[in-house]
Amino acid sequence: MELIMTKKGNHVRDDRFDILLPELRPYFVEALAGQGQATIYGGKLTYAKNGLQTEDEIIKVSPKNAFIQGFRSRSNVVVVPEPLWFRQYPLTVPFITGVLLGRWVRLQTPRMGTICIDNAPPTAVLKLPDVVPVRLRKVLGSIVVLPQSLVISHWVFGTDAARDTYKELLGPVFDRWIAPRSRVVLPKPRQRGTTQGLPAQFAFIGRLSRFKGIPLMLDTWEKIAEARSDATLHIAGIGEMEEEVVEWARSRPEVTVEIDVTRERVFEILSRCGTHFQLSMPRKRGGEQVGSANLEALSMGLRLVVTSETGISEWLKTLGHVVVQPSISSENLANLILRELEQPWSPPAASFYGEDGLAYQHRILLEKLRL
Repeated sequence: MELIMTKKGNHVRDDRFDILLPELRPYFVEALAGQGQATIYGGKLTYAKNGLQTEDEIIKVSPKNAFIQGFRSRSNVVVVPEPLWFRQYPLTVPFITGVLLGRWVRLQTPRMGTICIDNAPPTAVLKLPDVVPVRLRKVLGSIVVLPQSLVISHWVFGTDAARDTYKELLGPVFDRWIAPRSRVVLPKPRQRGTTQGLPAQFAFIGRLSRFKGIPLMLDTWEKIAEARSDATLHIAGIGEMEEEVVEWARSRPEVTVEIDVTRERVFEILSRCGTHFQLSMPRKRGGEQVGSANLEALSMGLRLVVTSETGISEWLKTLGHVVVQPSISSENLANLILRELEQPWSPPAASFYGEDGLAYQHRILLEKLRL
């Protein structure tokens, strides 16, 4: 609570808010620090080997109790996952239903907001087979997204691509009911260690999967290592290609692989590197939305090597990062990277905002919800 002084007298502004996080990720929880008194309704713990560091209350929710927890929640300011995150619907739908019914019983009106970064093509959001006509796929996607969209009063968009996806899906509903605010997710710069990262010291942080372009990265690396004896690669992550990556690295002394590292360790690795790989590949439902590893690498001042499948690829290109098509051959990619290594690199000031991008988005959203 905060006491506000006005000409009409003093009044108390309630800074409490409820937020549903079906996936409890450290990056998401850290963004809530300093935003007010949060009650976090959390599902499964994700990418948090050693737990979460937060002073906010966390209430465990599951598909069985999400409705009850939503009904019992008290704040009229509620932040929920974006409508296109269908995999979170088993928690999101009953929780929102509980919130709406609980506030109706108590004669209250909740103010519900969301932050959107999903940039899937409207015809691909439901992952329907190609035999389904394109127009029907889009219509069905709109029907599924519409109910939750209508109960959300405030929206913040992390990328222009996400804004365009919702605008195309919702059409006149978007234009009439949604007051969009688009902002590229900019990371807060972190203090590097005393060791400055060298351009030929590479890192990959993230999921060890084909979607993240691991096969292309490994093939490309073999060619880079042949041309640069000083090149090193540090891989950290988890995923279905763990065993394959570890086996590949056994005969390569310049490659280090760590499985399931802590967030603190991630930044230790990045502080000793100069270039970060994130070669996202196309998939049926669309490409990489933003990529938290991209933001972490940006925050440490690294040069990024990404594909056009990344939601912020156009912005990265304007800043001088390496952006390629996902169909590029490993030989052409290696040659491109080797040429880039000959050029000096310092992160442009435009890479950063005054605060972490996700924290900024939450602050803007909560300011709107508390008006």
